[in-house]
Amino acid sequence: MPEPKDETLEAVDRYLEAISERSFDGLVASMTEDCVFEDTDPRPNGTRYQGNEVIAEFFAGMGSEDSFEIEEKFICGDRCVILWNYHWVRDGVRGNNRGADILRVRDGKVCEKLAYTKNG
Repeated sequence: MPEPKDETLEAVDRYLEAISERSFDGLVASMTEDCVFEDTDPRPNGTRYQGNEVIAEFFAGMGSEDSFEIEEKFICGDRCVILWNYHWVRDGVRGNNRGADILRVRDGKVCEKLAYTKNG
């Protein structure tokens, strides 16, 4: 039987792969139907999204040149902390934003994603 941390890592990796590949179906499949995502915008408290299809639609709005560079992952039971660097392009201007996500996994799928950023 797999360790809980292995199941958490597998679920998070499926979720991250779907974002990287911009796979709407893969993203929906990697989250629970009632998944919660707290974004970092607008400051200071961000926006709360609920439902795997709503969240997948949010990520579908990423620019074609936008990407997340995963710097490090920490697994603790059903939780995963991800340190990331988000690279974006807006109106021909490149930028980046560093931050962290705290994800929770339930039944092999991401059920919560809380995002925090250094850029404020």
